[in-house]
Amino acid sequence: MVQGGSGGIVQPAPNDLTVEGDVVVRNGSRTRIRLDRETGSIFAHNNEGQIVFQWEMPGNNLRFGGGSDSNADADADLVMFKGNVANLRDLDQATFHVNTRLGTMRIGGNDTAGSMVCLDANNNQTVFLDGAAADLIIGAPGASGNIILRGADAPLQNRIQLDAENANIRIGGNKRGGDCVIFPPDATDRSNLSQATIHLDGEVGGLRLGGNNTNGAILLRSDNSEERIRLNAENAFIRVGGNNRGGDVVVYPTGATNLDDLSQSSIHLNGDAGDIILRNADCAEEFDVAEEIEPGTVMVLDAEGKLRQSVDPYDLI
Repeated sequence: MVQGGSGGIVQPAPNDLTVEGDVVVRNGSRTRIRLDRETGSIFAHNNEGQIVFQWEMPGNNLRFGGGSDSNADADADLVMFKGNVANLRDLDQATFHVNTRLGTMRIGGNDTAGSMVCLDANNNQTVFLDGAAADLIIGAPGASGNIILRGADAPLQNRIQLDAENANIRIGGNKRGGDCVIFPPDATDRSNLSQATIHLDGEVGGLRLGGNNTNGAILLRSDNSEERIRLNAENAFIRVGGNNRGGDVVVYPTGATNLDDLSQSSIHLNGDAGDIILRNADCAEEFDVAEEIEPGTVMVLDAEGKLRQSVDPYDLI
């Protein structure tokens, strides 16, 4: 039915239909579609008379869905198909599907790789989500990439940040200790930190390497990839030096002020010279004793390499 004003229907050309007033399509007493003459808005109603589709003017806003408390199937979806699809009711053939009931958006499929691109005000690509390569690329000229993960506590606090500008990964803080945990292939429970083979613990400032059938090791190499220092848990070895560098182990007292000054050290193991330097200290070694002795007794080594009491002014043994 066409509702017209006093002018009625005017047909200036055979293929034109001009209406002065609203255009209303009814099903019996129910209004199903209405075109508003004042604004140019289009409204569609469900069987209950509620608006479920609205193309609103001015503003050029499109709204659809809702309008029913009893019919969950009335949720609105936005579905787009490629030109070669014959059955538009088969949602699995769509390459773009916004599902309002689930709050999801699916892009791609059906021989088409989905992607999403975000641009800044100057049309520079700043975010690219690539379904073909499973890549997420963030950043552009003048806008470095940044990913921030926050906890659920209010007020919201940053807990993990990937900062491309400074090439930093920040973990923890704001009432949470950060951990970086790496698991071996056979780990079955990634929530169990004891199954990890590498655990960097920000709470206690600790680094644990190894365990779970894996021997921990630390290798330090020079700028030309020559191994210089190795800590090996399997053999309980600390190897220092070699590959064109003499190894040194240096221990300093509490009063040392310059760790580059070896003369301030109290103990110095010099790999080049093969020396142990003890400054103002004694060096003791444990020996087997051939007999019971009293403290303070002068001792000598016998032929078997055991300590015994010295009995001669000049012991020739």
